[in-house]
Amino acid sequence: MRFLFFGPFLLLTFVAQDERQKLTGQLDEIVREYRLVSARKDVESLVRLDTRLRGLIDEPWQKSKSGFEGSWWKSPWTEVGVYVGHYSDQLGYSGKLLVEAHRIDPTSTFRRYTLFSAILGEGTSHGLGEMPDVRTALDYLKEFPDGPFADKTLIILGHFYDDLFKVLRDLQRNELPEYKLNCFSKHVGKSDLDKQARRAQRLSVRYYSKALDVRSQSKRDWAETADIRRYKQDVESGHSRGWDFCAD
Repeated sequence: MRFLFFGPFLLLTFVAQDERQKLTGQLDEIVREYRLVSARKDVESLVRLDTRLRGLIDEPWQKSKSGFEGSWWKSPWTEVGVYVGHYSDQLGYSGKLLVEAHRIDPTSTFRRYTLFSAILGEGTSHGLGEMPDVRTALDYLKEFPDGPFADKTLIILGHFYDDLFKVLRDLQRNELPEYKLNCFSKHVGKSDLDKQARRAQRLSVRYYSKALDVRSQSKRDWAETADIRRYKQDVESGHSRGWDFCAD
C-alpha cells in the first residue's frame, strides 16, 4: 500500500534513543491534555492537539521512515490515535482527534481543518479496505482551496483516480479481483470502459499535478513530493502498479 501521510511504511532505520525519549515525553503530554479537552468537547483544543500529533509523527517520522521498538510503546497513546504500523515498526497517527472535533461541531470556525477528517475517517494500523469519500474531498477543495489540508486532499484524489484507472484497465483484461470491483463498483459506469479509464487517468494526473503545484508554492521539499511526481509519471504512462485504496 502506497498511501500517503497516514498509512504504514517499511522500516529502514531506528532513530537515536534521545529522539525517542523526547517523542515519548511529548506523546505523554498530549495524552494528558487530551483527557482534559475531550471531557470539555473543546473543538479548538482538539484541532490544536491534532496538529501537534501530525507534526510529531506524520512528517518527521514518516519522512525518515524511522522505527519505534516495542519496548518504548505505551498503551495510553492509543487514546489519541497513535499506533505502531501493522506491517512495520513505524509510528502512525489515525487522525482520531480531528474526527472527534468534526463530530462535535462540523460547522465550527475550525471547519477548514475538521472537514478533512470526513474524507477518510479514522485510519487504522493496517490500512486495509479503506476508501475515500470522493464527494467530501471535492467539497473540501471547493470550500477551502487554500486550506491546511488542500495538498493532502489533492493527493488523495490523485491516488483514487489512479486506482480507478487500474480498476477499469483490469476490468477490460478480465484481471480484476471481485473484491476490488466491490469497492469501486459505484464509480464504474455502464459506458465504454476504455473511455472511462482514460478519463480516470486524466483526472489522476490533474490532481497529482495540482498537488505538486501547491507543494512547490509552499516550498515543501519532502520525500513524499518525489513520490507524488513518480506516481504522476506512472499513471501518465499507463504503467501504474501499486494500490492505495481497498488494499488487501
